[in-house]
Amino acid sequence: MFGIAGLNHIPYSPWLQPLLVAVMLINLVSVWLRGRATGRMSAFCLVSAGALAILVSMRLGRENAAAWGVALTLAGSLLNALGATNGRGMHLPPLRGAPLR
Repeated sequence: MFGIAGLNHIPYSPWLQPLLVAVMLINLVSVWLRGRATGRMSAFCLVSAGALAILVSMRLGRENAAAWGVALTLAGSLLNALGATNGRGMHLPPLRGAPLR
């Protein structure tokens, strides 16, 4: 129902698109913060390229670009979520200046 392919067939699509763009921006910010904390920005680059491809496809009506954008965003988000350990299964330390618990 909420897949990107079926979005054009939903009657309330015009108000749903800004909501999806907002969720995409939240994802960008969270991946950027995680990349900044870990020092690895490759996931952010993938998510940024995916978001740009999705936005271009929304403006130009290119469905092929939307599929690539979704794939890039998914790859970047997965890289961000799965690549955040230091090799021993422990999470990396917090940002500099953040209080330790």
